[in-house]
Amino acid sequence: MKNIKYFFKTYYLTMIVAIIILLLSVLRFDKVSEKISFEWADKAVHFIMYFFLCTVLLLNGSRYHKKQLSILYLIWSGIIVILYGVLMEFLQYFISYRGASLYDMLANSFGVIFAIICFIFVSTLIFNGKRK
Repeated sequence: MKNIKYFFKTYYLTMIVAIIILLLSVLRFDKVSEKISFEWADKAVHFIMYFFLCTVLLLNGSRYHKKQLSILYLIWSGIIVILYGVLMEFLQYFISYRGASLYDMLANSFGVIFAIICFIFVSTLIFNGKRK
């Protein structure tokens, strides 16, 4: 029970971001989408949301483990966030005013991959090039 409490205490920010993404994925935003008018704006938003979610997860993970994260941890974190994005698109498929999109899933995935690459780059600089 103590480990579960510590886990939630450590990853609460990741869970908050995931809940915000859930709400943004299922609620209706007609007025907002009209104001964002450049081409592929929707995909840019997906990229940014999942980049942010993955970055927060990795930062919380490094704080939880108090050391540089292993490649295996980074891969599993990426898989979990990508699967979360697939789940959000699956949910949108069943909502009449939303729709699932393969391009949204790709934008989500590219955001996750870019977050991992950035995290590796920054953590390598911090830990002087040592990676597990």
